[in-house]
Amino acid sequence: MRWPWYVACLILASLEAFVLWPGAKVQPSCAQQRLNEKLVRRVLAIEKTMIKQAKRVTVTAYTPRAAETDSTPELTAIQRRVKPGTVAVSPDLLAQGWTFGRKVYIEGIGVLVIGDLMHPKWTDSMDVLLFDLKAAREFGRQENLLAVLLLEAT
Repeated sequence: MRWPWYVACLILASLEAFVLWPGAKVQPSCAQQRLNEKLVRRVLAIEKTMIKQAKRVTVTAYTPRAAETDSTPELTAIQRRVKPGTVAVSPDLLAQGWTFGRKVYIEGIGVLVIGDLMHPKWTDSMDVLLFDLKAAREFGRQENLLAVLLLEAT
């Protein structure tokens, strides 16, 4: 049975509330640990059908301005017009299979479509496209976020 991509996102979102990712400061109770184990087993069962790769990345935001992109800020690396819900990936992620047009779930942000490429100096990074410069600056640099590459729908 193939699950819709949003089911995996909902389960991952619920995991964020229960599973302690690296760097967490609170220790779970025994009951919460058992619940964590059940949730992880459930996600692992779904993972075989929904999740291609998962990785911890640094996430930043950018706006479609020539100062932040190139001479054609209205176009992405694949020559498509910029639109909300687009994310740029670093070249190393692109080489690892995080290719254009694929859906990616980013912890705390949601599901985005890979549609642009970052400068080669960046590694293990993603750049979320925002249209408001103030919002992009407030977004800042968020490190160690879980990014999940979702399988293509069949």
